[in-house]
Amino acid sequence: MTSSMTGSLTLMPVGIDAGAPQIKIYKLGIQQNQMSGAGAQFTMGSPTIRTWHNAVQGNTYAIPTTVTSYFTGLESTTNDSVSYDPPDPNEPNADFIHPFYDPPVAIVGNGATTVTITDTPQIFMDVSESNEAYYENNVLIADVQYTSAVSASYNANFEDYLVLAYYNGFTTDYGLLNWRDNRAQKSWTLNVSSANPEGATTGTTIIPPTSVPVDTPITTPTTTARSSMDFGSATTPFQRPL
Repeated sequence: MTSSMTGSLTLMPVGIDAGAPQIKIYKLGIQQNQMSGAGAQFTMGSPTIRTWHNAVQGNTYAIPTTVTSYFTGLESTTNDSVSYDPPDPNEPNADFIHPFYDPPVAIVGNGATTVTITDTPQIFMDVSESNEAYYENNVLIADVQYTSAVSASYNANFEDYLVLAYYNGFTTDYGLLNWRDNRAQKSWTLNVSSANPEGATTGTTIIPPTSVPVDTPITTPTTTARSSMDFGSATTPFQRPL
């Protein structure tokens, strides 16, 4: 799934000299925060018995036909952006240590300054197969292997901020203008599944910021182990051989 976001800024009056010292220190960028609740689920089917344990020979057991694994990706608000190096060519002593999704762009004086990012959110799941222990009355009956994919889904929540950054000429950092006065905010969610592959939904409108974005960059989060699981209600009969 790919989602593109575009923001723009127009200097007023039109035609103002963007090369003026007071203007050229600014750049326009997009920050993206990934919010809590990102995760995925994966349902496997086609059960087979790997190993019988305490099952009675000759008895038939109702083994769940499917098992669903749940993966929790990001548990708290984090920055989905990165910092950019090398230093900005216009200010050789300045780095963008504040994170942006893509490098910020210079402000232009004639027309709108536009910045666009393209996000391809993803989560990593270990779902090559699912091996489960099946119990009845707290007694281990069998180890069951599920070998075919039935369905998958992924959900995530994002807040994007249109940000005006500046270089103050004294430090080696680009700062951010007051977040309440100089940012626009827009939310979007991603709820894709094998049944609904196009599941991005944007917020209803662009709004003044209602929250302070996280500025600390993070590495790409990965999830390699599931957080929980449950069996489906349908069953398939299996008989332990005599």
